[in-house]
Amino acid sequence: MSKWKIVALAEVAEIERNSVQASAIRDGTLYVGLENIQSGGDFLNVREVDEGELASSKFAFSEEHLLFGKLRPYLAKIARPTFAGVCSTDILPIKPGSLLDRDYLSHFLRQPDMVDLANSRATGANLPRLSPRVLASFELPLPPLPEQRRIAAILDHAETLRTQRRAALAQLESLTQSIFLDMFGDAEASRWPVATIADIADGQKGAIRTGPFGSQLLHSEFVNEGIAVLGIDNAVSNEFRWGERRFISPEKYRELKRYTVRPGDVLITIMGTCGRCAVVPKDAPIAINTKHLCCITVDSNKCDPLFLHAYFLRHPMARKYLEQTAKGAIMEGLNMGIIKALPIPLPPLPRQQAFATRIQAIEALKAKHRATLAELDALFASLQHRAFNGELNSQALTKSKLRTFAELGQLDASKGLEALVYAARRLPNKGHYWPLKVQYVADRKHLERHGRTLYGETHVAMPYGPVPQAAFNASRALAKGELICEFPMDAVRTALRRDGETLVALRDADPGVLGADERESLDWAIRLLADMSFEELKTQTHDTAWDKTPRNAPMAWQDIIDSLAPAARQRLLEQFQ
Repeated sequence: MSKWKIVALAEVAEIERNSVQASAIRDGTLYVGLENIQSGGDFLNVREVDEGELASSKFAFSEEHLLFGKLRPYLAKIARPTFAGVCSTDILPIKPGSLLDRDYLSHFLRQPDMVDLANSRATGANLPRLSPRVLASFELPLPPLPEQRRIAAILDHAETLRTQRRAALAQLESLTQSIFLDMFGDAEASRWPVATIADIADGQKGAIRTGPFGSQLLHSEFVNEGIAVLGIDNAVSNEFRWGERRFISPEKYRELKRYTVRPGDVLITIMGTCGRCAVVPKDAPIAINTKHLCCITVDSNKCDPLFLHAYFLRHPMARKYLEQTAKGAIMEGLNMGIIKALPIPLPPLPRQQAFATRIQAIEALKAKHRATLAELDALFASLQHRAFNGELNSQALTKSKLRTFAELGQLDASKGLEALVYAARRLPNKGHYWPLKVQYVADRKHLERHGRTLYGETHVAMPYGPVPQAAFNASRALAKGELICEFPMDAVRTALRRDGETLVALRDADPGVLGADERESLDWAIRLLADMSFEELKTQTHDTAWDKTPRNAPMAWQDIIDSLAPAARQRLLEQFQ
């Protein structure tokens, strides 16, 4: 129970439905529709509209309003604009009064309990809407304004940590795509033999199979424990996850043994949400698959399961074939015959296996990120509960200030390009290897001095030592015209060029982008490495973090921090969770 006064929203805020006729909306007005607000409250693709473009009246709002999506309130489309404009009439602009902080109100309304309440009070079967009158009647605790702002700041910081962790996961997914296209997406693929899925399946009968149909397996035959039954939910995220647990008895399994799923099998969804793909992990227990999945046991002498998984999801040849033969991109007609006939260029098996090793390392990092995200989600829920019950004490504030390793890997592409230009400009007669190595060594020094990285680079443990992924891709793109480049390619071409093995800076770095602290760390690294030979460079950067990481896999920031001097390591680890 809250220790503060409880008030109705109408007592401390006004729902302002100030209508603007379509004819009065001028060129350049920013328009927000429900599609422009994400469930987490972020704006997406808000744009200026032309005069006469909008056909109906809208509500006016300013940067003082909170925007509340009344249609399908379970989506929690509640956003804080930093601009003025007009919005759909399915969005209610709420203007807090002098006793209510907008950020505090935003967090209060986004609580799961409040979202559930809004959804339960909505009316309309197909298009449920929450009326402004009902929203205005919602009650909320009203602490003093300074306490409201303190609560909002803590929750904002905790939400930022969650957002950064999700961004880190997305970045790892992009890295997987980059690695796949780098290894298998170039013109060399045209010289590899082209087989079909049927050709690369294991030679045994039933190597490509669906699960039991009809009366072979009834829902009434599921039991609470026994042999696992895999379905769509285990592959729908394009990676194997345990979803709803279903089991059959050992006796039933003996009847359906031919549908056994083995570690390393590739699962493809062919009913419901079609075209999703996952690889069964090595530690999976004995299981069978349902009729909703096509299960492929590959010939390990021809194809690596992780390569097949990535090919199915990422290669243009596979996507084009599936879209043409499976009745469009939603793959509503995907079946076992289509899958068997899917063409697949077969790179040399060692190349496939090298790719699999890199992907396994990335997946291990993703698992760590997901575990931390789950912890952050639990922390955020706890903070929310305590915040609006008056229990958010100084200990909770201290805990919310903890940082995550994900913060270190948030790429600032503009700053990254300037850092590469800065190093190349000061190492004019060296190969491109030197300015790249400078980025890693300078990042270590910057961490020691300032507790942050230069620009959020991802360093990869390549055979000759750590290499900054984004900077390396930019240098390689200049040399080979490759498409993979995290830095803006037009800006790269005007700042740098490759002259053989040398990276030539066409200008100096912009001091407005690259600050004095970053330049100082880069200068330190340049002085250290400038006169080293290639072998000395390798020795200098083959540290314990590189040793711990599989070759060609991204290095974990925790491992890099562990490799720093003891005092810096201890100071940094105390800041992170």
